[in-house]
Amino acid sequence: MANENAPIAGAKMDPTTGAWMVEVDVDITTAKGGKDQAGTYKLWIPATVKDAIKVYGEGGVMKRFVRSLVIEKSGPARDKLARGGKTTTTGRKKAKYLSKLGF
Repeated sequence: MANENAPIAGAKMDPTTGAWMVEVDVDITTAKGGKDQAGTYKLWIPATVKDAIKVYGEGGVMKRFVRSLVIEKSGPARDKLARGGKTTTTGRKKAKYLSKLGF
């Protein structure tokens, strides 16, 4: 039975924090030791910014936002450095879990 108060379909309320959480699939890969390995794991994440603040606090959300922004903005320079000064027009793929949250 769907909860009509949930901000996103499938979200469930965490009884400890009162935050709405949604389960997403996260794809992971590794190329350690010349062997590529891939997998998927499930993760519960806050459904909205307000829910994230309930879970992590305002300072924790800001810290995660700044960290993510620095990684995003430094990506092209890191990519150029890794490719010996050559630029590429292909960016990173959009994560599936962002689509589930409506981004």
